[in-house]
Amino acid sequence: MSVFVISDGKKSYLKHDIVSGKYVTVHNQTLADTFTQRNKAQNVLENSISKKMKKRYKIVELDIDPDDLASK
Repeated sequence: MSVFVISDGKKSYLKHDIVSGKYVTVHNQTLADTFTQRNKAQNVLENSISKKMKKRYKIVELDIDPDDLASK
């Protein structure tokens, strides 16, 4: 099964911080927000992060075990 994350390609990922309501950088792939559809990740990338961060990040497809996704 494939999922999508937003990453800079250098071990930084984006996660939605519920306290601040913004997307923040995390350095652990398991903490990153995962998306089951590419268009949802694209929507976050285009509309929910600052222009400065937008330039550095891209959508990355990951192959994971479905059991791992269920545990999140």
